[in-house]
Amino acid sequence: MARKRVASGSSSRSVDEERLRRELVAELDKVRADLRESVAMFRMRLEGRITQVQEAVSSPDLMSEDLDKEARVEALTAMLEAIRSLRVKPEKGRRRDLKRFEALVDALAEQAASWE
Repeated sequence: MARKRVASGSSSRSVDEERLRRELVAELDKVRADLRESVAMFRMRLEGRITQVQEAVSSPDLMSEDLDKEARVEALTAMLEAIRSLRVKPEKGRRRDLKRFEALVDALAEQAASWE
């Protein structure tokens, strides 16, 4: 009668595998939380800059006679065109769309900063 050989260490290997699986799941939870926080901070930063642009554009100082009205109208028109040319598909959640938002907000903020 032949005896079946049990591979030594097979039970410890399954214990190691199970422990590694649990550790991986726990680490993925941490990655998910970090992702949420990073996206929230990115959004808050961009929204803050948009608010700054809105405040600069609606500032009564912008309407002062010291500023060149023609240049102001040209800048405002360019800013509107930049916003209207933004092409994103938010439902797809693409990284390139986030980069487009960031580039637009950076350009608008730079333009608005030149008025201060």
